[in-house]
Amino acid sequence: MERTEKTYDQIERYLSGAMTDQERLKFEDELHKNRALQNEFVKHKTMHMSLKDVDSLAFRKRLADIENEISTATSWRQRVINLVKRNWRVAASIAILIGITALLVLQNQKAEVQLYDKYYVPFPIEDLTRTPSDRSYETKILNAYTEKNYEKAQSGLETLVVTYPDSLVYQLYLGNCYLNTGRTAEAINIFQNFNNNDAFYETALWYRALSHLKLNEIQAAKSLLNTLIDYDGIYGNEAKKLLEDLH
Repeated sequence: MERTEKTYDQIERYLSGAMTDQERLKFEDELHKNRALQNEFVKHKTMHMSLKDVDSLAFRKRLADIENEISTATSWRQRVINLVKRNWRVAASIAILIGITALLVLQNQKAEVQLYDKYYVPFPIEDLTRTPSDRSYETKILNAYTEKNYEKAQSGLETLVVTYPDSLVYQLYLGNCYLNTGRTAEAINIFQNFNNNDAFYETALWYRALSHLKLNEIQAAKSLLNTLIDYDGIYGNEAKKLLEDLH
């Protein structure tokens, strides 16, 4: 949600008790329905509690004055001097604002990482005894995957998906290797190449959703989870649980 002046003023008036009863009820109704507004409200309320001894309108005006003074200074030295001369409470308030924002971002990212770890399980390997004896090099690659030596398995699988382009299983293995070696965007590229006629289409959707979750791309993850729920296959229940955890 874009933090507009109108949104800022609405939250400020609500927190300060300046709204009429009708305005307050209308705002609370919108707050109940609008998740983006809820997030802005929490951030603003935290800031408001930290800076409750600073008048908000005066504070914004003083920040604007600082920005103008810094931008018109003739040298970096003068800019620093001008900034230091300002009221120390404004500088402290800026530091608090930055700290609060950083804390909220880190908390959100930590929560998404925890959810990813909770739901991610590597795509299981097939029975290696079914691999023909004349393809022992494939067995070595798959053994590396089973042993979670993803760097080694990844190199071999990149060759196998070229050698056997119709093998969807090898593509899933490679995508999982990418997920475990910090190449998540490349994993997404592999998983999104599956179409709804492929045998492992639902599996690819699941790992693609987890990939977006790992990158903290929550809306993309939610969209794919909803698709999985509509698909109503083997990942349907897990998709429902994860979607609930994201709300």
